[in-house]
Amino acid sequence: MSNGSERLPDILRLEMLSLLHLKPLTGYELRKNIKATFNHEISFGTLYPNLASLERLGLIQGRWVSLGENQLRRKRIFTLTDLGTSYLSENLEKLSKLSVTMQKMSLSPPPTN
Repeated sequence: MSNGSERLPDILRLEMLSLLHLKPLTGYELRKNIKATFNHEISFGTLYPNLASLERLGLIQGRWVSLGENQLRRKRIFTLTDLGTSYLSENLEKLSKLSVTMQKMSLSPPPTN
């Protein structure tokens, strides 16, 4: 029997894309915003593979920027691509429809035999 954990990366990715829709963020900033906005923590070991996957899919784009005059210190900033915006919009619509359906199911009386 499945415990539903297979679905978590999908929700996590939507959370990540939603936050990147608001503004470009580093991985560290994204992790902090996930905790503040969605009230759960993720490890860097979960975050960065998901960022890499989203980038391979063309949903986000990462770029390195130098910190100040010290060219040795850099950070990677991730932005949402046009494809990522479309993906986010389509999937949030699907999630919304699913939520409405599930609410209707939970409010209706159970079937009687």
